[in-house]
Amino acid sequence: MPITFIIDPDTQIIYTTAFGDIHPDDLIAHGQRLADANLLNRPQVFDARAANLELTKAQVQRLATQTKEFRKGLKPTPVAFVTDSNSLYGMLRIYQVMIQNINPGFSVFRNIDEAQQWVRL
Repeated sequence: MPITFIIDPDTQIIYTTAFGDIHPDDLIAHGQRLADANLLNRPQVFDARAANLELTKAQVQRLATQTKEFRKGLKPTPVAFVTDSNSLYGMLRIYQVMIQNINPGFSVFRNIDEAQQWVRL
């Protein structure tokens, strides 16, 4: 699986890493794994700097719809998504707007240190 995660035992923050070629279905599968493990209520840093992922507007809409399903009944949770891809950054900003009422805790970053600091706050 090109997406893996660990949970920091002290902070309970989920540190996710994506690498190689990633498809939107991989993101949905990751969300499903977290939902199945009852982990969607924990803060997450999603590092996609080593991943190859391109999203279309239709795929972003599909991800937003799936996020709504996964997050039913959950409180807002900080999720920091880190990418150095300009196109992915832009599409994730669109996603951020689409899910604002579902999880206003989602934000996109270009810098891993800033993302980690933001999640800790």
